[in-house]
Amino acid sequence: MIIFDRPNDNRKKFTIAHELGHFYIPWHSELMFGCDIKEMDFKNEYAPREKEANLFAAELLMPTEEFRNNFGGKISYSTVSRVANIFEVSFQAALNRCIDLAKEDCIVVCSIDRRIKWFKATEDFPLFINRKRVSELSGADELFDLQTFQIKTIEEPGYIWFSDADDKDVVEESIAFPNYNEVISIIHLKDEL
Repeated sequence: MIIFDRPNDNRKKFTIAHELGHFYIPWHSELMFGCDIKEMDFKNEYAPREKEANLFAAELLMPTEEFRNNFGGKISYSTVSRVANIFEVSFQAALNRCIDLAKEDCIVVCSIDRRIKWFKATEDFPLFINRKRVSELSGADELFDLQTFQIKTIEEPGYIWFSDADDKDVVEESIAFPNYNEVISIIHLKDEL
């Protein structure tokens, strides 16, 4: 196994576990191939084998029952950071595992340079992101101008993120990762908190 990019150690562990998934999942083993970082992305729904390998890696590194015991079911920056440290995985790997195992409804949006790169919602989250850019009225937008790691939590009208949420308010917790010019936004419906 050769890893060409230079991820941090926690990201590297997930990459290795993902590739082991291809090796151990019987219907993957007949292929000899490599994955690039785009194929391994959790948002990559069009590649079922990549999704299966991601699920294998998540279960190997963050076993469901042990993860649930440490997670608690509510998604926030502090919770995701805590479980990422416990399981020694990247923030994104822990975040995606939290979304899959959450006991509350929410959506996570990743934006780079004010463009929405991907989003992932819990199974029953009732709203859908249908925009390509972060709204200038959102807390996430403000964070792009800062050059430091920052967390901002605000209550705002749902229409800032969702076209079908005029009558709903949301709570947005956005986290700026300036090294990547990336903002991760964790959005809950206000009345469900």
